[in-house]
Amino acid sequence: MNPPSPSPVSIHHMLHLWLFLFPVLCVAQTNITVGSSLTAANGNSSWLSPSREFAFGFRSLSNGNNAKDERLFLLSIWYNKIPSETVVWFANGDRPAPENSKLALTSNLGLVLTDPQGEELWKSENILGDVSRAIFNDTGNFVIFDSKSEKLWESFKDPRDTLLPSQTLGKNKLLFSRRSEEIFSRGKFQLRMLDSGDLVLNTINLLSNYANDAYSITQPAGDSNGSASSGKELVFSDSGSLFVSKENGGEVYLSQEKVPLASDFYLRVTLDFDGVLTQYYHPRNSSTDGSWSILWTQPENICSAVVSQGGIGVCGYNSICTLGEHNRPNYEEKQNHGSAEDIYTIVELKNTGFPPYNYAQLGPFSEDECRNSCLHDCMCAVAVHVDGTICKKKGLPLSNGIFQPKFNWKAMIKVPKSDLPLTPTNDSKFPIPGLKAKEKNPRTWILAGSLLLGTSVFVNILFIGASTLGFCVIYRKKPEKLNPRENLVETNLRCFTYQELFKATDGFKEELGRGAFGIVYKGLK
Repeated sequence: MNPPSPSPVSIHHMLHLWLFLFPVLCVAQTNITVGSSLTAANGNSSWLSPSREFAFGFRSLSNGNNAKDERLFLLSIWYNKIPSETVVWFANGDRPAPENSKLALTSNLGLVLTDPQGEELWKSENILGDVSRAIFNDTGNFVIFDSKSEKLWESFKDPRDTLLPSQTLGKNKLLFSRRSEEIFSRGKFQLRMLDSGDLVLNTINLLSNYANDAYSITQPAGDSNGSASSGKELVFSDSGSLFVSKENGGEVYLSQEKVPLASDFYLRVTLDFDGVLTQYYHPRNSSTDGSWSILWTQPENICSAVVSQGGIGVCGYNSICTLGEHNRPNYEEKQNHGSAEDIYTIVELKNTGFPPYNYAQLGPFSEDECRNSCLHDCMCAVAVHVDGTICKKKGLPLSNGIFQPKFNWKAMIKVPKSDLPLTPTNDSKFPIPGLKAKEKNPRTWILAGSLLLGTSVFVNILFIGASTLGFCVIYRKKPEKLNPRENLVETNLRCFTYQELFKATDGFKEELGRGAFGIVYKGLK
C-alpha cells in the first residue's frame, strides 16, 4: 500500500517548518538585524556578501601541523570563491573561540563574541549609540549602523594585517602582522601611519606595544617638513594602487609596478608575518585553481633592513637570515623548533646591570612581564628589571656588567638550553637553574684514610712526597682545558663553527687586515 500523498495544508506547513529550520548561515545576507547570531561549529558558519565573494564568520584554526583543529575557531573575513579561502580580517587572534562559542549583533555593544560559558572573548570597540543593523558588502567591509544610517563601526577602520581595495589607513592607525602563517595572534611587525604624515614599518617588543626604530620609511613631505606636503592617509584605491595622499592633494606611490585589472583579479596588500609588506593578486575566475602572485614587496631586503643592536635579520641574534625568492627571508634556525620556553632558560643575577645602552625600555612592567618579554623577543639577550617597575632590554654585544648591592636591579640573561654546560660548574656567582654539583663520594676518603693509618710513618712520608711531586709535574705539563660552554653566562657570546665562518666570509675571500689576534676577514650578511 502506497503512503498517502501529503495534503496542500500539510505541504504548506512543512514548507514553513523547512524555512524555519534552514540555517540562515548559508544565505547571502546584505542586512543583518539586531539579534542575529552565528555559532562556532564544524562546517560553514558565516554570513555572505551579496556577490558571495566574501564570507564573515567562523573558521577552524590550524593545530600547527597543517591540519585543522575542529575545537578552536577564528572569527574572520575571507575570500569565499577561491580554494585557499584567504583570511583578510580576524577578530580574536589572541583568544581563539572554543566550539559552540557565539557571535551576536547586539543593540548596545554591536558585535559580541562569547564562549560557551558566556565569557566575552571579543567585541566591536567604541560603539557610541544604539545599533540598528549591520551590512556586509562586496568590498569585504562589515559595517554597523545606527537608526539614522550613521556608521558606528566597520572592519575597514579596525584592520589587522591586510588592506583591500577602497580601504584607507588614517593617521595613528596601523596594520600588524600575525605570529606566523597559521597562528593569528599578534606578531612583531607593524605598518603605521604616523601623526607626522610619515608611513613606517617597524618591529615591536612583543607582550607590549613599544615600537622599535623603523626599518622602512615613506616621507611624503621629504625634507621640507611642510604641513601642506605631509601625508594625510594611506590609500588602497579601487584600481589597486597603493599611495600616501598628501594634505595638499598630492600622492606618493609605494610602487610603480603595473597593477592587473581589478575586474579580473582579486587584489590585497598584506603585512606578512615575516615583516615584508606585499601586494598580491589572484584570478577571479573560480574555475581556475590559481594561487596568489606577488606584484611587489617592501623592503627589498628584510634581512639587512631589520638590524638591531642584538643581531642581524628578522629573528635577531639567534638565527641567520638569508634572502629567498620574491625577497622573502629564509631562516636557518640554530635551535630545534619549539616554544621559547622549550628553547631558552633565564639565568638571574641580582643587583647587576649592563649600562648604558637599552634598545627598549618598558614600564610599568612587573618582573614576570619583563622576563617573558625578553624570552619571547628574539632580539633580546638580557632584560634588567629596575626598581620593580622598569624593564630595560638589551641586545648583543653587551657592555661590562656592574654589580652594585645598593641598587635594586635584577639582570635576566636569556641562554639557549642547548648551550648550557653538560656538567655542573662550581661557579657560585653564575649558578645554572636546575643543575646541582655532583657530590663527592665519602667512601673514597674513608678508604684512603684507612690505608694511610695502616702503614708506617716512613711509608706515609714517601707516599705523600711522591704524590705531591707527581701532582705538580702533571698539572705543569697539562694546562687546564676550559669548557667554552662553562663561561657562556659570563660572556654571553656565541660560538661559530668553522663551516659557518667559511660560509660567512665566502671562503675567507677578502682580507681586511692583520693584528695581534690574527687575520681579519670581511663577513657577509
